[in-house]
Amino acid sequence: MKICKLILQLLIPLFFVLCSEDDGTDIMKTGTLTIEGTDYSLSHGEIAVSGEITPPGDVYGHLVYLLSSDFNLTETEVQGTGQLIELHFWTLSADYIEPGTYTIFDEENPDVNTFINGFYKSLNRETNVCTNYYLGVSGTITVVKTGSTYTLTMNILTDKYANVTMGVPPAGNPIATGITIVCSFTGELKQKYFG
Repeated sequence: MKICKLILQLLIPLFFVLCSEDDGTDIMKTGTLTIEGTDYSLSHGEIAVSGEITPPGDVYGHLVYLLSSDFNLTETEVQGTGQLIELHFWTLSADYIEPGTYTIFDEENPDVNTFINGFYKSLNRETNVCTNYYLGVSGTITVVKTGSTYTLTMNILTDKYANVTMGVPPAGNPIATGITIVCSFTGELKQKYFG
């Protein structure tokens, strides 16, 4: 009987230590986003949709979302208000984003190794409206892939719009131009919340 009590006394603290280390509250910081001099920590990234683009054919689009740690990420949804980056990559691979340097997509000359982006600042997930939206007009994204881990590094010149709804192109003229956004992200891109 004394051995059973001793085993229980040793196992119970171990159980609490193991549970407390995996309670989901310790979000790994996987990147940074800098908008107009303010830094935001990125905590989640995912490829939401992949598919063939026709025309030009044999070109594949990958929709990627990067989220700041300002959001409350539950098991099934993104809640609250935070920063969200939306990236559309065009590549020759159907299965992954190919490593390389990507430039802004040109509607008149669509090609591989191009992208379209949108930066949603203070996006409210209940209304899907952000205080400011930044649309890239020039710049690059460098993609490095090691195993299943991506490293995305971007330096993009943007136009700024006010009060844009997610998924709806901005209307009218920008409220500011020539704003540089710098961002880096390292981590796996697995579909979870979008798509």
